[in-house]
Amino acid sequence: MSNIKIPWAKPSIGNEELNEVVDSFESNWLTMGPKVSKFEEKMADFLNASHAIAVSNGTVAEKQERTGHCWQQSDAGIPRYHCKSDH
Repeated sequence: MSNIKIPWAKPSIGNEELNEVVDSFESNWLTMGPKVSKFEEKMADFLNASHAIAVSNGTVAEKQERTGHCWQQSDAGIPRYHCKSDH
């Protein structure tokens, strides 16, 4: 058996990203904290949507999409990248 490893993708992580990770650990907010709220606000602005919801993974996003939690299905279409938009 070969020991060749083929990576899925080469990570591109710089000091700015590492500093954000350290800041998150030091703030004791790993989930549902101020950075998540800021991300949701920026994503909603980017999509010109009334709101956006960040979830932990694609499985949760697909479940939210299928079940319509937190919004009415008739409110908007949901693009495949799992961000709710108002158009």
